[in-house]
Amino acid sequence: ETFVTMLLASIIRCEIQHQTPRLTQQIPKAITNSVIFPGGKRYLSQRGTMAKVDANGVPAVLAGEDTKSKAGVIVIQEWWGLTPHITRLTTRISDSLSCMAISPDLYRGKLAQDAMEANHLMNDLDWEMAVNDVEKCAGWLKGKGIERVGVVGFCMGGALSLASVIKLPVNTLAAASIFYGSPPSSLADPIKTPTSVAIQCHFANKDTTEGFADIKTAERLKEQLKEAGHSLDEFYQYDADHAFMNEDAPAFPYNKEVAEQAYERLIAFFTRELKRKE
Repeated sequence: ETFVTMLLASIIRCEIQHQTPRLTQQIPKAITNSVIFPGGKRYLSQRGTMAKVDANGVPAVLAGEDTKSKAGVIVIQEWWGLTPHITRLTTRISDSLSCMAISPDLYRGKLAQDAMEANHLMNDLDWEMAVNDVEKCAGWLKGKGIERVGVVGFCMGGALSLASVIKLPVNTLAAASIFYGSPPSSLADPIKTPTSVAIQCHFANKDTTEGFADIKTAERLKEQLKEAGHSLDEFYQYDADHAFMNEDAPAFPYNKEVAEQAYERLIAFFTRELKRKE
């Protein structure tokens, strides 16, 4: 049983349990007032614009391109693709930190409408190439004058965030925040997570995505990070379900209270680790 097949089975079980709508649902107007992608060439955010960019050959969307901060953040998608949820988060992070935030389009323009399609896209994804996309985005940001780059990812993106920390050259990334996702050992071994990169983790105690983000996997990751020499002060576990940050709720219930708490911790973490000289 492959890692992707295992993840698909877990998510489908949860979809049946929660009986939640798919991505084809109508998104509330209050949510769509910020940033929606795909669409036009540029997008209004709270304080500026979002643009499509070519980050060393990687198609991506960028927020905060006019900021003066030396900090930058890479935001990595869930298995659905570069959805409105992810572009809104990219813009919000940029606004909160007054820095550049970029989200690579790992599926190259494709968006899943249901779990089966998400499985197909994720199964076709070259994970080594996705890690390479993260490296290219980090290099592109540094070419724009960014000195410290952080990465944050959700679900599949959480696993890729940690894998990037482990596999990319030292000093590529300064900090990583992982939301409910752990990479398969065949891709990256968490015991090898370098202590030069600050790590923050967010998992949910009601998560049932076995072997990927459930409580047993989270506890195992905690022990692996401890063995690697990392502090566990920024390892958080919430009374929530998988994907609790996703307000569009394509497969799991959104938890506003937990999402806001986690977001505040994310911003505080990146402020400390990426903007220490500002």
